[in-house]
Amino acid sequence: MKSDYIINGGTMALISVAHETYGTLVYECNEKPFYVVARPQEIINDSCVEGGANYEGRREAVMHYSKKRNKLPIPIYPEARVIAFPTHSPKNFVCSWIFYDYVKFFGRTHNSEGHLHTEVTFEDMQTYSFDVSVHVFDQQMLKASHCISRFHKNKFITKKRKKGKRMRQK
Repeated sequence: MKSDYIINGGTMALISVAHETYGTLVYECNEKPFYVVARPQEIINDSCVEGGANYEGRREAVMHYSKKRNKLPIPIYPEARVIAFPTHSPKNFVCSWIFYDYVKFFGRTHNSEGHLHTEVTFEDMQTYSFDVSVHVFDQQMLKASHCISRFHKNKFITKKRKKGKRMRQK
């Protein structure tokens, strides 16, 4: 168990847990899941600052470009395509965060009580069942893909000007 955690390029999911000692179950690519004390939203906030801007600033930028206001994906390290999206409202205790680039596939499943959930298979073949419908999950994936297309800047991509000069893509 760790007391704090900063998101890295291998972070696949931050799962909210109700426990007296820890608040998040962290899934990292090719690692066993582990617990940290901080809540998922605290980890997102701290990691945004590590990435050069606070959570609210990144959220406002996504709102501005997407014209959406709820359950927004957050570009934590946009230059590295580290984009996370929430399963619920970030103000909700059960809100977990999933990292777009690590979702291999997802589908409908039932929990032990027969309620519909979405089972996500990550790139390293680890799975987790989230208490959210496949439709909502699909919409969150779509928002995240739009976020990546807007905020991820590949500094090596160039395009030609009319007179044949090359310039960096904005």
